[in-house]
Amino acid sequence: MTGNNEVALEIRRCVVDDAPLLCAIGAETFRDTFAESNTDEDMEAYLRAAYAEPRIREEMETSGSEFHIAWLDATPVGFLKLNVGSAQHEDMGPDMMEIERLYVRAGHKRCGFGGAMMRFALERARAAGCRGVWLGVWEHNESAKAFYARMGFTVVGSHVFTVGDDDQTDLLMTRMC
Repeated sequence: MTGNNEVALEIRRCVVDDAPLLCAIGAETFRDTFAESNTDEDMEAYLRAAYAEPRIREEMETSGSEFHIAWLDATPVGFLKLNVGSAQHEDMGPDMMEIERLYVRAGHKRCGFGGAMMRFALERARAAGCRGVWLGVWEHNESAKAFYARMGFTVVGSHVFTVGDDDQTDLLMTRMC
């Protein structure tokens, strides 16, 4: 996907054989983003649960969920997880899509990949007949909140997101397609 000042990025839907790569990228990006804000014990507990290969394979097989890896040439720079219908974690309505994960690897942040991946997610939402998208973002993740605000998202609520034994607050943000 390319265009005016957009990066040349290929975003491909994942197959089950991509599960190990999703686990690796997910654990790497989550650790890079949140390790300094969590205890080692909470971080490791979360990563063991969230990025175990059987767990990711189960998520990949969930009706209404889809994963996509973003590639720059032969390098995976991040991935998306999108949910519709009952696969969503909050009831935001049947015509909404959840962007559960939009992860860009640390060495590839601030290169336009996140914006390209967000535009891809919005295209997928429109193609699915959704009127809008929503996501959760940790209340203290200032750079992500600023990115989502630049992309047109507004805060509409919050929910609890647990890392290990630590209950944290995610802000719920939405935007129309």
